Amino acid sequence: MKKTVKNTKKGAIESILDTLNSIKSAMVTKKEHHSSLESIKSAMVTKKEHEGVLETVASIKSAMVTKKEHEAVLETVEFIKDRMVTKSELAEVRTELKKDIEDTRLELRSKIDGVHRRIDEDLDKRKTLENRMSRIEARA
Repeated sequence: MKKTVKNTKKGAIESILDTLNSIKSAMVTKKEHHSSLESIKSAMVTKKEHEGVLETVASIKSAMVTKKEHEAVLETVEFIKDRMVTKSELAEVRTELKKDIEDTRLELRSKIDGVHRRIDEDLDKRKTLENRMSRIEARA
């Protein structure tokens, strides 16, 4: 029986030593602990930095457009887009207008020429009348 107790004590001691060794290997040194704390500290954000981020978020949020405003802008763009003309449509209208303007110019020129002819005819008639009057006055 002494042997079994000895074996049991030996086994218990070995078990305890194994546990102590596993605890020891899991433990961190003071240097590792401080290094870990420093890395955590350096990753932390100061209150001032945090407030700066919050201000930035607030300014971004205030600059953002609401869904209603976005829809209003889209509606306006669609309204403008529906009433816009393409370059080819504009060119067609421009060509038609140029043709109409040229036709109008020709009509005006012909009317002006007609007026000039009438003025010339009236002037010729007046000269003829003046010549007749001069002859009649010369005879009398």
